[in-house]
Amino acid sequence: MLYQQRPEYFVLNETSAISTSANNSRKITETVSAGYLRADARLWQNRLWLVGGARYERTDDDGYGVLNDLRATYQQDAQGNLILVNGRPVRVTTDPVALARLQYKDRGAHSKRDYADWYPSFNATHNLRENLIARFAYAKTLGRPNFIQIIPGTTVSDPTAATRTITVNNTGLTPWTADNWDVTLEYYPNKGGLFSVGAFRKDIVDFFGSVTTIATAEQLEQYGLSDDYVGYNLVSQFNVGDARVTGLEYAWRQRLEFLPNWARGVGVFFNGTEMQLSG
Repeated sequence: MLYQQRPEYFVLNETSAISTSANNSRKITETVSAGYLRADARLWQNRLWLVGGARYERTDDDGYGVLNDLRATYQQDAQGNLILVNGRPVRVTTDPVALARLQYKDRGAHSKRDYADWYPSFNATHNLRENLIARFAYAKTLGRPNFIQIIPGTTVSDPTAATRTITVNNTGLTPWTADNWDVTLEYYPNKGGLFSVGAFRKDIVDFFGSVTTIATAEQLEQYGLSDDYVGYNLVSQFNVGDARVTGLEYAWRQRLEFLPNWARGVGVFFNGTEMQLSG
């Protein structure tokens, strides 16, 4: 209503609109194909139950994101070299809207990638006694990067800056994986109680970390950039290292059988976890 009455109150910041639109225009299509095989066995009069299997999983990503290249706002020769006047580059134009259109390319960064692996698992449950159970489990798991980390996106600093930098989303960032081991002993006393204690270990490989390197021609080609940016600082996330998590878990649960009938089912419980991280 106000806009209809006083349209002069509203002014479009076209330069900001161009950058905002380009930065927020992102798209990714992820296709996950998987298959699973499983085998069960019961031994020793069904006191030992073994379950094993493996899952094969393939992931295909196809993403588009912003290309924020301030260098594109400067005049360049046929070979892509900056044209210098008195030792400094010259802008293509003085029109801020035209410069914004040159700098921000809506979905100008594009990348496709895929990765695949096998993820086995094994579980064993042994009834040592009627009220005493031992469990063992192993599984290989994965943790995918968030979409915001792998949707293509590139920001190039001003070539006149003291430190010239390219910040990119690493579309080749692969999931971290972990080998998970668990052993548990469970004791079931009379009257609906439970006491359990267990130990676990997780060996994590290729977790994510931010790294700054000097851009090479090979890296620039991977991100769809020309070799004009060789020697720039390249900032991105990579699969950087390994870690190990070990710990203990314990739990106690007991129903309060001495309560009157209307309160049957009420119980108390306690559990705790201790962990150590290395790597």
